[in-house]
Amino acid sequence: DSKMGGRALKRQIEKDLTALSAEQLIRTDSNRPIIFEILFKNNELHPNVITLDFVEALDKEWIPQLPTEKKGRQFYGSLLRTIENMERELRHYEKRVGFDNNGDYNNYSFGGESNNSGDYVDDSNWMYYNFTDGLKELKEQIRETLLGFQNKFYISSPAIPLRLKRVRQGVQRKDDWGGLHRNNKMDELFQQEAMNELKENYRFNASEFDRISSQFLDNLLDVGLFKLYAEGVLSNQVDELSIDFHSYIEGLGKTQIDFLVKMYQKMLKGLDIPFKLDEKTNTFSLEGYNIYELLKGESGIHLFHIPHQNPLPIRVNISKTGKKITKEKTLSVIRLYNGTSTITDIRTNFTNEGDISTNEFKLFLYGSFDEVRRNELIGVSVL
Repeated sequence: DSKMGGRALKRQIEKDLTALSAEQLIRTDSNRPIIFEILFKNNELHPNVITLDFVEALDKEWIPQLPTEKKGRQFYGSLLRTIENMERELRHYEKRVGFDNNGDYNNYSFGGESNNSGDYVDDSNWMYYNFTDGLKELKEQIRETLLGFQNKFYISSPAIPLRLKRVRQGVQRKDDWGGLHRNNKMDELFQQEAMNELKENYRFNASEFDRISSQFLDNLLDVGLFKLYAEGVLSNQVDELSIDFHSYIEGLGKTQIDFLVKMYQKMLKGLDIPFKLDEKTNTFSLEGYNIYELLKGESGIHLFHIPHQNPLPIRVNISKTGKKITKEKTLSVIRLYNGTSTITDIRTNFTNEGDISTNEFKLFLYGSFDEVRRNELIGVSVL
């Protein structure tokens, strides 16, 4: 306005945005960090408050108990027996669904859809063959490693030590501390100073996993994952999923989302999970046996610390194809990123270099299962 200048616009902003925001914040009964959105729908402004919490940390002794190097032969013999048990179950399953002596499947496609008569007719056997081929490769790998422990003259390829370290006291479980103490711990993780301290501690702290323990843990987790996949085969549980990303700060987050996309590409390839990536929308489409149970713990807020800026929340959604994503009033922060240099997993309290490997990432995935499920996948006989 030539006479009033920008005062009229300022008053309108105060009326439509400032007053609306203040009123909504007053109604918000929470001492936790929040994401405050103002959405424009049907020519009206709609406030939306999302409360942030940190995912609960696991108990200190949640990592599988690993044997000493002297018990390596017994350890790998147990892993081999577990794989052979899976193979026996699969042979019984093949006979039950129509596998004949010529190696053909009669009117059955593993992971297929049924027609009106209940027969499985589409050509989805590739998924089953991919699974059984992977199981054979794992069995051969376990056999070769077992040979190395049986024969002192056998030379095997050296394992690469995991770089995971616990470098700070984690966010405690809700029943360990009072609410105020927990909130103070949470507040620290939103401060750049705490992230810089974490980075320095990671740099100078001693390694937690040596070559042998890294090899034992990696093979143990591989067997556990194949048990999870095998359960999907036996129950014909084929999951079709999508993974997408959303920045809660308009105009920011492209660099961080690109980083996450590359990280998940690397992880999915390492786990041999088939996927397609829509590079325009940065959306993954993937399918596999029981993979929703494996990946659902990745859903949540991935919090990126950027120098001289507020932390940037990126939401990762893991959802079954066709299922509508529900809007939640509270979201859990599952992972912290110091730029792209280090990654800290809140649930497991492990920090790693930003270029995390698939073997290291598997421990994050394993930590997302509850205690009962972890024990089922690993099994007492394996330990």
